Amino acid sequence: EEMAGSVAHAVNNPLQALLGTVEMARQQMIEKDLALARIHQLAQRVERVVRGTLRVVRSGHMELETQTCRSLCDRLMGEIEPRARQAQIELVWKIGTGLPHLSADSTLFVAALTGIVENALHVTPRGGQVSIEASSVRSGSVVRFCVADQGPGIPESLHARILEPFFTTRGGGTGLGLSIANGIIQGHKGKLRFDARPGGGTIVTIELPAEGVFVPAP
Repeated sequence: EEMAGSVAHAVNNPLQALLGTVEMARQQMIEKDLALARIHQLAQRVERVVRGTLRVVRSGHMELETQTCRSLCDRLMGEIEPRARQAQIELVWKIGTGLPHLSADSTLFVAALTGIVENALHVTPRGGQVSIEASSVRSGSVVRFCVADQGPGIPESLHARILEPFFTTRGGGTGLGLSIANGIIQGHKGKLRFDARPGGGTIVTIELPAEGVFVPAP
């Protein structure tokens, strides 16, 4: 049930955006070339999710390869910036220089980051900001990604349940986005946590070991 739900969740967002773009093109609300480029981009996103899911199901493991933080963030930008523009929310990028490489399944890890940023966009009011930061900590042995929103924050009473599969406070939500992201991050031997943002909102922090760093089993 969780696998079926996770695939449905990961495919539904780009599929709805694709259908919306097709409808705008039909009503001549968007230039043809721009619509075709956007449709192609969204179809590729759906294809990557399906291909990655099939790979995990068939092989039972992720396809870890050397990745730069910049390449991962560039892919995240391509996924999330059209949604931010539509929501009229400013994305603030703070990508450090000289960050260590990661051993990651780029398709799955970018899908996890995309889900987290999409949640941040959903709770941030129109005209607000969502910041995405990548930095190295602990003498370069860990890469830290932080996503900060300007939403209402997460009540203390919900902290223990926020990563449970199918738990959601959003009408029409599946309750799978954060649990899927957490599972992917754990598969990369990483950790995910939530903190209150000073001045209101939430900061989601993901920490992954740099490539070559040994992480003992829990």
